[in-house]
Amino acid sequence: MLKYVYAIFFLIVLAGMWMIFHFGIKPRSIQVIKPSYFANSIEAGQLLHKVLYPRIAMHNLILWGVRTEDSTRYPILDGFLLASQNSERPFDAVGFLALPSELHSFNSHVEFFEISKGGEELTKTLQQYFNQNKRVLLVLNILDAVHFHRESQQDSEVLMQEKILKIKAVSILNIPLVTKEENIGELQVQNCEKRNGESLHSLGCLQVDRNKFVLKKNIFNKNKFEKHTFTLMMDQEGERDYILYYNERTPTHP
Repeated sequence: MLKYVYAIFFLIVLAGMWMIFHFGIKPRSIQVIKPSYFANSIEAGQLLHKVLYPRIAMHNLILWGVRTEDSTRYPILDGFLLASQNSERPFDAVGFLALPSELHSFNSHVEFFEISKGGEELTKTLQQYFNQNKRVLLVLNILDAVHFHRESQQDSEVLMQEKILKIKAVSILNIPLVTKEENIGELQVQNCEKRNGESLHSLGCLQVDRNKFVLKKNIFNKNKFEKHTFTLMMDQEGERDYILYYNERTPTHP
């Protein structure tokens, strides 16, 4: 019997060594959407939903993370929710820290509510939706929505709600990119910190690295069609985080 235990232990160790050799010790980003170009953010949001739907359809809670500075407008969310309404499992409710004044009316069946009070009131609201097997999307600060890397070990209130409600949420994190190297850092979601001389695998460092990469590869200038004003790419980080890197430029007029 003991030899079988040793055999199983040996296989586990061997599998771990293979994974380290194959994937490396550091976390690795997985590309989900390569750099793509769209006439506007609505088209980008619709494509995003088409790609993500098979991955998130069974989840009743989706976290939509944005920078605090972008909390009055949601350039990709419009198209994402529009596409959702044509799916088998559309969103039934969308919660905001503060209801935006210019959000489009997607569907009369979608409920919009505020989540600013949080606490027991938010728990009660979410529980009511989940008891009816309804899907909810919460729009909140990007640093409160991230799972794969957190600056502190303390969970945000929304992530604590996952534990209270015993539900796993998927996060869609929106990160803007700039088109000039000298402007890198202007739209940072957080600072890129280093440890032992190496950049952390954090939102801030990923944003800097991704922005440098697309500028080096001349990604933005490969868009030859003037009508295409929106660039979008997406990576998966960890089990439940998807990062949208995007740039929206002002259309040129003849």
